[in-house]
Amino acid sequence: ISSGVVMVTQLKGNYALALMLTLATNVIAVFTVAPLLDLLADLGSNAKLDIGDIIMKLCLTVVLPLLVGKVLSFISKVSALVKRFSKPLTIFSITMLIIIPWMKISEATADGAFGLVEPVNIVCILAWSLAVHALFFLSIRLLLTFSAWSWRQRSASLF
Repeated sequence: ISSGVVMVTQLKGNYALALMLTLATNVIAVFTVAPLLDLLADLGSNAKLDIGDIIMKLCLTVVLPLLVGKVLSFISKVSALVKRFSKPLTIFSITMLIIIPWMKISEATADGAFGLVEPVNIVCILAWSLAVHALFFLSIRLLLTFSAWSWRQRSASLF
């Protein structure tokens, strides 16, 4: 979440806009990813995707911490403590973000889940992910080409 905002800040872009877009897209993703996954994924006749359960888990892991953090930021002692330990908290947060997928992949590997997936499917998923990101990047680049913003503002907007 913070890397895009950091890059925008380094390029002297609009920090508030970058932060707002980051938060908004993450909250929107909580409610759109599960239905889109159900719509686009062919899970076969025996598999059923519990969209409500996925949305509830995403709310608990994304929206709830966001709200708790926002509420706690209004408490001056907590805010001062966070400012004092900003660097260690950032390192801790990044470490936790790395550990969570690592644990899930390790768990799936131990359960033999990857043995059920054809290598060509993994390649297709990676290719699709890259294609979607490239499409988003090129769309934004095209829109920014016609904007009246300066080069610095356009560059900052790409991140």
